[in-house]
Amino acid sequence: METLKKNVTILHTIITLIIGWTIWWILSDFFPENYFSWYPLIPTFFYLMGMISIIVIARKTKRSQLSIVNIYMLLKLSKLVLSFLVIGFYFVFIKENKQTFAIVFGGYYLIYLGLETYFLYSAEKILKNNDLNE
Repeated sequence: METLKKNVTILHTIITLIIGWTIWWILSDFFPENYFSWYPLIPTFFYLMGMISIIVIARKTKRSQLSIVNIYMLLKLSKLVLSFLVIGFYFVFIKENKQTFAIVFGGYYLIYLGLETYFLYSAEKILKNNDLNE
């Protein structure tokens, strides 16, 4: 499980860097009027949420494999609530290119929803294969 955790952490970091730099490049070069200075908040938020998910799921799988899906759903709910709080904070206090911020944030949310689902699926598949081999 530690190897899987390490591989997923490295893959998560690489994907975050690639997506973050690509979207930054698109916004700054092709849509400079829509670029907002708080853009780095978005990839940082999703990177931290992903790392928390990896750590929590890796810990929980050591204790009970039955609760992985429950923990995953709890993490998704927590991420959704925190996302609304970040968007609300941005809209109330920062107010810079609110529409662009919401669109980029929503795009990140959908991308990471898919990636995290794939990571969970991969982890479940590896755990089941390990159980069959034992």
